[in-house]
Amino acid sequence: MAKYKLGNWAAMIGMAACWILIAGGIMGLWYPRQYIAIYSICVGGVLYPLLYPIKFLGPLKAIFHQYYVAAALTGGLSVLCYFLLPTVIGGIALDLSAIVFLWAAIRGEKGDYFDKND
Repeated sequence: MAKYKLGNWAAMIGMAACWILIAGGIMGLWYPRQYIAIYSICVGGVLYPLLYPIKFLGPLKAIFHQYYVAAALTGGLSVLCYFLLPTVIGGIALDLSAIVFLWAAIRGEKGDYFDKND
């Protein structure tokens, strides 16, 4: 049985966080701080193609092959999501993705997502 990388799990958690951020941002449009809702919709929409496992963005996709950079990006982008109630769960999920990316980087994983380690 093949073992999968932690980077795969981080990417899946990040993709789920993107959908949660988009849904929370749509609900957050009825709250007083609408700029945070718009921010979370944009973050979810921009981050999802970068985490998607198909290589269609070329060199832009290589940002997330370096797990330290991916951890810093996902962790940094989640900060503003904590200031509006509907986007808090998306921020937590994005931080979990950052933690798993950081854990994968500390373990020394490299390369593309969804490459199996035998």
